[in-house]
Order: sequence, then structure tokens, then C-alpha cells
Amino acid sequence: SKRAWLVKYLERDVTMLLIQGRSALAARGLARAFTAAAVPKAAVGKLLVWGTGEYGKLGVEDANDREVPTELPALADVDVAQVVCGKHHTAALDARGNVWAWGSDQYGQLGLGAISSKPRLPTLVEALAGKGVAQIAAGAYHSAAVLEDGSLLTWGYGGAFLAGPGGLGHNSWNSTAVPKAVQGFGAGGKRAVAVSCGGYHTLALTDEGEVYSWGRGEWGRLGHGGAGSFNRPERLEQLVGTKVARVFACEGHSACIDATGAVYTWGHNEHWQLGYEITGFLNSGQAFDAQQEPAKVKLPQLDGVASLLAVSDQGGLAVGCADGKTLMVWGFRTHFEPQPLPGADALDGRVLAAAVGESHVLLLTDTGSVFTWGRGAPLGMPQPERQQWKLAKNSPLAAEGVLAIAAGPSSSAAIVKRN
Repeated sequence: SKRAWLVKYLERDVTMLLIQGRSALAARGLARAFTAAAVPKAAVGKLLVWGTGEYGKLGVEDANDREVPTELPALADVDVAQVVCGKHHTAALDARGNVWAWGSDQYGQLGLGAISSKPRLPTLVEALAGKGVAQIAAGAYHSAAVLEDGSLLTWGYGGAFLAGPGGLGHNSWNSTAVPKAVQGFGAGGKRAVAVSCGGYHTLALTDEGEVYSWGRGEWGRLGHGGAGSFNRPERLEQLVGTKVARVFACEGHSACIDATGAVYTWGHNEHWQLGYEITGFLNSGQAFDAQQEPAKVKLPQLDGVASLLAVSDQGGLAVGCADGKTLMVWGFRTHFEPQPLPGADALDGRVLAAAVGESHVLLLTDTGSVFTWGRGAPLGMPQPERQQWKLAKNSPLAAEGVLAIAAGPSSSAAIVKRN
């Protein structure tokens, strides 16, 4: 079936990629890189959320923060297969292929057909019902979905004449509250297998390992060698010849990992989130630092390659192939280049999935444990138990049977087994 075909290429959480090792990938090629999902195919269960609650992005009745993982009453009976955390909104894909969205709908980023000035509770996106949704993504002000046939839909903020385009790729600056197809993908075009939404731009990955980018080009976040903007998809020529396995669009920069495990970043470097210092006129971590085309992140402690990559607006994390426990972190205005994550020897197993926010990191091990690093409510720990910027096991999730994790800038989510 088309669904079975696409599952070869996609794992269900936008923040996760597990590559099965350097030698295995070299032998098996790009297509096989996606068969090793970061979570089992049966990773369908109950949704828990936590973090800061502004704009109603947690999906509960109020806008208060949640310090510990909390179940959503509106989705109590819904089996969730994927969850994505945007800046001010959240979305989930259920086991039946339905999409639910909640939080800010200021630009129509929930896809509910009409813009709302008030935050919304979890609501079914009726326009996507029966469309065969395989993967979803949520950015700052827009959202996207990949369908089983390789089509790509986007909705939300389209841009403005003076500010430039948003991340929709509809060849206009028009915002839309209804999911709309991006031309060039699907029947008669390229077959999309993954999408990632940033602040004002989007990255799409095809089944041939090609990367397309569009949106606002400020800081070189599109990777085309300049700061030019595009309101329709443009292939990233700088990566031609590189078979990309995963793409990440963040607020002002972008990243990808290829089929060999090499990591590339480009765009804004204000928080040192690129993983390297930009030399020349633009340098030294200033707000105007920018890298306008993909450049490789050096990972000498990992023999140059990673099995897993997770990035956010503020920084990134890579996991080594050998033992799945060697972790390198950069950015967060602390490290220009990747450095070992302190306390990683406390991990109780191999890291299967990672998610990164503005000030926190989540790690899921093969024992089902979740470890956190960073600060604030997105850690999912009661205040007395929080260890700021120290790796710690998340005690509230210890008995939950965690299947998948996700992180937004200031929120987190997990899919857990039902009792």
C-alpha cells in the first residue's frame, strides 16, 4: 500500500531520526536509512504535554504552565501516532490519519478554515480528513503535512509585501487557514517524504534525498548562498550529490543529516546554533553572524558522523553511532563547536530519540527512560527536582512506557503506552 511504502522513509515524530550506523548505511543506501525508525511502528498511544502554556499551546483549559507531563482531556480517547510542537501551537496525527491542532490560530496555522484571535483547544482539522496524512510539521506561524502519495500541503502565515514571504510556498504572500497544496510535489512532480517548518521558511525532503527550501531568506536560512527569499520551492543546489536523510527548519537557521551521518547547518548563528564559528567579516557570535550555504559540522569525537541529530532555534545535539550514548551538544550561547554533554555516563541505555528546545533537551533511551538537560518547565520535572543544566532522569515519566518524544521552543510532549 502507499502507506506501507512511505513508512519505509518516515519515522513518525518530526524531531527524530535514527540512522543504523555508518557502515550499514553505506551498504544499504538512503532508502534503508528510513527503515530504522527512532520509535517502533507500534508507537501509538496516549499523549502527554508539559512546559509553558501561553497561547493555549498545551491544549488544556487554561494558559498556565504545566511542570509535569499532563494528559489532554480533549484527546483522552485518541490514539496518537505523532506530535509536533510549534512556537505557539501544537498538532497531533492520530492512528486513523486524522490531524488535531490547538493553540494560537492568529494566522490560520491550525488549518481550521478561519483565523481566530483566541487560542483553541484540540480540534479536528476537517480539511485533512481522508487525505492520507503521513507526517505533520509545526513552525512558528505555519504548519505542513506530507501525504501518502508524496504531496505536500501547507497553511498559516504567507508573508507580507514589505516583510517578504512566509513559509507556505504557494507563489504568493497570501496567508491561508485551509491546507493548500504546494505545487511541484505529488502526482507528476517530486515525491515528498518529510517536511520541517521554521519561523518563516520550510524545508522539504524527497524520496531521492533532495532538499527544497522556500520562504524568507534572511540570514541565509534557505541555504542558497545568499539572503534572497523565495515564495515557491527551490532545490538546494549546494547539496546536489548529497543524499539527505533528514531536514530541520528552525527560526533563523536550518540543518540536515545525510545518509552517511554527516551533519550540515546554515543560516543565523546568534546563539552559536550552527556548531561552528563563522570566520571573516561575520564572526565572533554577533547578532549579524550568518552562514548562507550548508557547511559541515565537525564531530571529531564521533568520528565525524552521527546516528541521530536534533536541533532547535538555540542549539543542537548529535549522538554517536558506536554506542548510542556519546552525546555532543552545541549552541545555547555556550559552545561554538560541539562539546560532550556533561553527565552522559548516567544514561541507562542507548539513545533512540532526541528532541531539543530553546533551553532544554529530551532523550529517550532503549530502556524507555526519558532524560532531560537544560532548564525550566519544559523539563517536565517538579521544581524541587529540577537540576538546571544537568542531565537527569525524568521521574514523572518513569512508569509511563514512553514511545516517542517531541519538543518545541518552550514545550514538550510524549506519546506513552496506554495502561
